[in-house]
Amino acid sequence: MQVTLQLTFLASHAYEMLHAITVTLVRLAITRVRMLEWETAAASAHRGGAPRVAVFITEMMASPLVAAAGAAIVLAIRPHAFVAAAPVLALWLAAPLVAYALSRPVPTRRAVLAPDDHAFLKARRARPGRTSRPSRAKTITRCRRTTSSSCRS
Repeated sequence: MQVTLQLTFLASHAYEMLHAITVTLVRLAITRVRMLEWETAAASAHRGGAPRVAVFITEMMASPLVAAAGAAIVLAIRPHAFVAAAPVLALWLAAPLVAYALSRPVPTRRAVLAPDDHAFLKARRARPGRTSRPSRAKTITRCRRTTSSSCRS
């Protein structure tokens, strides 16, 4: 699954890296302005609000464009290779929708307890100090009083 997702987002990530490199080189070599400009992921998420499909399509437009250009190039140069390229091109075309689907919040589920489990937990809560094994403090105190070999680590 992870490899499929990496392949799905490959075109978008490649565009983002190429854009970042280009902006950095232009700022270093030509404009020399806004050299220390960045935005944290938290600030970006706060600014964006709830996930919307239109935002993902706009932000990841490079992926479908690369898929369309790749399809055109494959069809122009080697049309018989389109069958092999189609799955990857389809993933790139669908990348914004996949990203949107993955970014949606997961609905919370409440576990429904069986009556036996509910009664067990209720009885357990009524006796808070009872545990099945002695506490570490009791074990240390007992070991100081005795020279038992079971107390040595």
